[in-house]
Amino acid sequence: AHANDPVGMISDVLAFDEAVGKAVEFAEKDGNTMVIAIADHGNSGLSIGNANTTKGYDTTPVSAYIDPLKKAKMTLEGATSKLKEDLSNKEEVAALYGLSNLTSEEKAQLTKARDKKEISAALSKLLANRANLGFTTGGHTGEDVFLYSYGVDRPTGHFDNTDIAKHMAKSMNINLNELTNELFIEANKAFKGSKVEVDSKDKNNPVLVVTNNKRTVRFPVNKNIAIVNGKEIQMDSVVVQDKKNRFFVSKQAQQIVKNEK
Repeated sequence: AHANDPVGMISDVLAFDEAVGKAVEFAEKDGNTMVIAIADHGNSGLSIGNANTTKGYDTTPVSAYIDPLKKAKMTLEGATSKLKEDLSNKEEVAALYGLSNLTSEEKAQLTKARDKKEISAALSKLLANRANLGFTTGGHTGEDVFLYSYGVDRPTGHFDNTDIAKHMAKSMNINLNELTNELFIEANKAFKGSKVEVDSKDKNNPVLVVTNNKRTVRFPVNKNIAIVNGKEIQMDSVVVQDKKNRFFVSKQAQQIVKNEK
């Protein structure tokens, strides 16, 4: 969806449908399983219809949207992976993406593309135009997303996104507050006896800096890494900063500062 690739979107949805089907099949047999399928956010603002269908859209046949997509043999990622280093086979790659018999105008748009990224953008625009599809963005969108659920205690209705996690936790008898207290400790308490500072040179990416008599460890906020002498150590949890500019770390972060791991 980020690449505005309708063929890729269709392929991924079909694969996802197959995967969810396996989960539902298991839940049917098990009788004690809840299945939830949901997106974290919308993406790309796909619309069936574009400027080509402004007039007469009520008489436009479904084939006008579907047939151009059926001609694709590969997704955008698959097709562009076949590009030669000198980009001399643009039209062959376009054909793999369902764009054969290019018009002079389409060829001109493809010719302007000078690298793989520009070729990908050109191909996706050309296919969307042929299939009468529109996209509002290459990024995230803010509409509500569908919630699919099946089985025991399944959630239904309109939910705030964080309530889904709470519903799942309750179903699994997990106390999220207790878990939070176990997984995250306020930095000044976690590193009592050590020097605790915040490097705010990059305001958007502050770093918690902890120094004791053994070592200095840097913990970038919102990341699950600790940096010791330029070497990154991957942790099991991210470092969190709240609205009061307090930092919270995991027990593993404590161990790293103590040089236990």
